[in-house]
Amino acid sequence: MAGPFQADKGLCRGNRKRPCDETPRGLLASSPCEAFDARRKRDIVKSMSENLSPTRKRLLYRANHRGFKEADLVFGHFAASRLADMTDAEEAEFSRLLDVPDQDLYAWVVGRAPEPENYRGPVLEQLKAFDVSAVINGS
Repeated sequence: MAGPFQADKGLCRGNRKRPCDETPRGLLASSPCEAFDARRKRDIVKSMSENLSPTRKRLLYRANHRGFKEADLVFGHFAASRLADMTDAEEAEFSRLLDVPDQDLYAWVVGRAPEPENYRGPVLEQLKAFDVSAVINGS
C-alpha cells in the first residue's frame, strides 16, 4: 500500500534524499517533520491543559479543532498561550467568538473583513494582534 512514505526504500516523500527514521503520527502528517510538529503541539497542549478547568479545556479543544488548518493554527496557539490567564469575562467572550463560523472569524482576525460591532472586544483585539508565527517558530 502506497502511503506518504516509501516503505520499501525508507525515504520520506517530502525529502527523498533523507531516510525516514520514524513513522508520522496523525492523519495530516505527511513527513516526519510534520509528525514532530504535531506531537510537539499535542504535548504542549496536553501539559498546558492539565491545569485548566473543564470549561477551559473544552475551549482549548474547540480552538484546536476548527474547520480548516489555518484557523486551527491561529486559534489553537492563541488559546494555548492565553487561555490560562484569561478572566471569566474574557473566557466568555472567547467562547462566543468560537461560536462564529470559521471563515467569518478568520476573516476578521486577518483583516479581510470588518467585524460586526457586537463582536468587538478585548479578546478579538488580542487575537488580531497575536503573532502565531512567533509561537510556531519558538521566538
